[in-house]
Amino acid sequence: MFNILSGCFHAVGNGTFFTSKIRGIDGREFNWGYDCGSTSESTINKIIDSSYLEFNDGDSIDMMVISHFDDDHVNGLLTLLKKHTIKRLVLPYSDWTQTVREISVNGSHGVSASVALFQLNPALWLYNNELSDRVEKIILVQGNGGPEDSDEPKTPKPFPKILDEPLILRGDSEDLNLPEQERSINDAFDNVFFDLGRPINSSGIKLSKITHMQPIGALSGVFEFIFYNAEKTFKKLNLVYEKNGELYASKSHVKLADAKNDIQQTIESINLHQSVKSSLDAKWRETLKTCYQKHFGSTSKAKNNISLCMYASPKMTLHTHYPIFTLYHQSYEIHSAGLIFTGDINLTTPVLDDFKSHLGADRWMNCGLFQIPHHGSADCWEKGHTKKIKPAYFIQCATPTLKHPSQFVLDDLNDEKSVVYNASRQNPVHFLYGF
Repeated sequence: MFNILSGCFHAVGNGTFFTSKIRGIDGREFNWGYDCGSTSESTINKIIDSSYLEFNDGDSIDMMVISHFDDDHVNGLLTLLKKHTIKRLVLPYSDWTQTVREISVNGSHGVSASVALFQLNPALWLYNNELSDRVEKIILVQGNGGPEDSDEPKTPKPFPKILDEPLILRGDSEDLNLPEQERSINDAFDNVFFDLGRPINSSGIKLSKITHMQPIGALSGVFEFIFYNAEKTFKKLNLVYEKNGELYASKSHVKLADAKNDIQQTIESINLHQSVKSSLDAKWRETLKTCYQKHFGSTSKAKNNISLCMYASPKMTLHTHYPIFTLYHQSYEIHSAGLIFTGDINLTTPVLDDFKSHLGADRWMNCGLFQIPHHGSADCWEKGHTKKIKPAYFIQCATPTLKHPSQFVLDDLNDEKSVVYNASRQNPVHFLYGF
């Protein structure tokens, strides 16, 4: 008798929608997923509305992870929540200043108004969509800022050790082993979300903040999830400065709390917090950007690398049996059972090395399938990465377009004769293994 994991990268093309079910030998099950979006919103909604592989209609999802807030990673979440409750929605911890920047700077190519509100206040977003009772808990995962930006060589520092004791997720949503200091999340209310008339701390949704040094365990810890968040705080990005114990905005020189109040008034003035789309100011993103820059200056000074990566695997003390990946009804044995998800992270060499150090050599070598970030974009890959990640196989979620996947990335993969699976808009990638 074995525990069985089955998983599927669904046929959403450019985007990501992964779902998985772990069936324990004791009869318990753990449903989980990573990202829920596509550049074709109708495509992902059609998949969710159909009877897809891993979950039955009405099943609760024990853990759903959103890597970041681009539409093609999150725009199916509304449809998903209409069919399934989510016990724990795991999001990257990102300061509100960075959130406002990400929403406002990309013009018509930026996130939709719905996804913007989801970032600013997920409780209000759920309420506006009549889904207030569909998420039990939000877990924010904070990183340590990733590698230093400077290209100058530095003396390597010992990487903080991932905690041995995981946060165990149980079926009744009462989480074990959450350190007391991580139960205090007042700073998350202040640093992440906007009030907008429906504050999260009075919405009925529980909120926790952990660091990416804290693993999450499922089925009494026989399976583990480890996150990696390279997002930098607004203090590290020099968007604020400290004076007499108070934080001030870098350009307007007003207290940070006053800058946030001004931005909240702007959000409300453009009706971004309302549920009726027709009430939204046509120039809402431009108005928000102007207010942001009034306080924090040029957005080019605040570039960041937000994408919550995740390692998922049976605990390495367990023996994994016959790992099998199935593609087009053919089965392939792989050397290891670990999965690494990357979202759209900009995988520079320092970031890749930092991620590897974070997981440690044993977990890194346990990776059997590695998601190529940003659908194979050349902007998120560097030559030689394939060699550092092998012997893992690779998965890319892309329906071929001009830049996704790029020939540069394909050449790097081909040079190493790597095995690459493609979850396109026509074909999903299914797999299963026992452990």
